[in-house]
Amino acid sequence: MRAIKLLFLLSVFTLPVLVFYSCESDPITSVNQDNIYQIYDCRYNADSNWTYARATFRLNNANGSYITLTGATSGVTFNGNSMTEISIFGVVYYQYGVGGFQNPYQYVYTDANSNTFSNSTSLSSMAISFQSPPTVVMQSSGTTFNFTSSVNSGEKVTLNIYNASNDSLVIQRANQTNGSNSFSITSSDLSPLTTGNYYAQLLRQDQTGLSQQNSVGGVMNRTYVSAKAAFTLTP
Repeated sequence: MRAIKLLFLLSVFTLPVLVFYSCESDPITSVNQDNIYQIYDCRYNADSNWTYARATFRLNNANGSYITLTGATSGVTFNGNSMTEISIFGVVYYQYGVGGFQNPYQYVYTDANSNTFSNSTSLSSMAISFQSPPTVVMQSSGTTFNFTSSVNSGEKVTLNIYNASNDSLVIQRANQTNGSNSFSITSSDLSPLTTGNYYAQLLRQDQTGLSQQNSVGGVMNRTYVSAKAAFTLTP
């Protein structure tokens, strides 16, 4: 089951950036250690109760060549656990998945010169869930999805609606309005859909800086995925 979840998450994170040619990657020992940009992704899915951590290293900035942690000293851990290297078409990153909610998320990166960078965060403040979600939605009138903990400055909350029969995404709405705590879905939004079973899910996301970094910096991306809310769409 763990392998299946990791494979699914691999596809979610990787497919948007894959192209039909190989990206560049460099071994860490061949570059200036002060020019390695750190990118950490933290994701918790409340529906599957699954934590996913990812670390990516790039040259100079977020768009530079991918860095491979080669050599005797370099490496990265998540909460003390070694992260698995994934390399596809030159895209290189490190991942770790574990059941349950982890608090905190701690990444420790060691470069080729044995310099250590420790960065921690928590997803506790990112928790999000539906408030009394509808179980039946009328296509002719639309509906409103309310959620806990309104949008904070610098955050984005996304509502995804899926067809339950094949898990295909049919509606997506993003909300970055500070203080907002709902999504309105109109009859026009629903009119292209066939009646039947659907489910909704929320994502709360933000990005912060790092406490320990070299001169080119880095980012911490955080995502909390809510439990699903199932509903039936009627005419």
